[in-house]
Amino acid sequence: MNLYNGKISRRINKWIRTKIVVPTKRRKLEKKDISILCNNCTGGFILHDLGLRFDSPTINMFFHNLDFFDFVEHFEYYIKQPLIQIKNPRYDTNAPDYPVAILSGGGYYRDIELHFLHYKSFDEANAKWEIRKSRLHPENLYVIWTFMGMPQDEEIYARAQKLPVKNKVLFVNHPVNHEKYPNFFYIKGFENQVGTGQLGAFMNLKGERYYDQFDYVEWINKGQI
Repeated sequence: MNLYNGKISRRINKWIRTKIVVPTKRRKLEKKDISILCNNCTGGFILHDLGLRFDSPTINMFFHNLDFFDFVEHFEYYIKQPLIQIKNPRYDTNAPDYPVAILSGGGYYRDIELHFLHYKSFDEANAKWEIRKSRLHPENLYVIWTFMGMPQDEEIYARAQKLPVKNKVLFVNHPVNHEKYPNFFYIKGFENQVGTGQLGAFMNLKGERYYDQFDYVEWINKGQI
């Protein structure tokens, strides 16, 4: 990975991506009014590639895997809840140097944790969350789940496959049975680690990032994986 992400390699890759890769994807895109819900920054990368406005609150932040499942499974409930800032997140032994919030389950569901790692303050994160939430396209929701930091688990895979959204793709770091998991997609290059790695890293000197293995333009246009 480092071979294509050093200082000089990144400059070359960024130039190729800006001049060739991204313009090609934008020309092919047919749908523009979409919202991507994602458990990490991959969704933001894709929207930026396509020149689309961030019409989703899940930008520049991450969920831990199971919290994201809860968020999607009970989306109509959680999206109406206000962010509540917390100082001691349950997933980190040390308080992070970025804002963390929860969406309360109200006694009906679990409290879920949101990590705003690219924001300097809770007020900034909350303002972005609210304005992007107001621009959601509920009729054109797309879900991207990246399997990071967790071992292979059939029970979790089954839950991921059943997420109640038609347009979903689930990135894993190994081959899967597509009859059993038709919405899963194998991202090559991370076979020797737990889950996928940084999908936004460059994978060659052609301006391509790891997530480019998946044709997300075709997926957005036609729902095909």
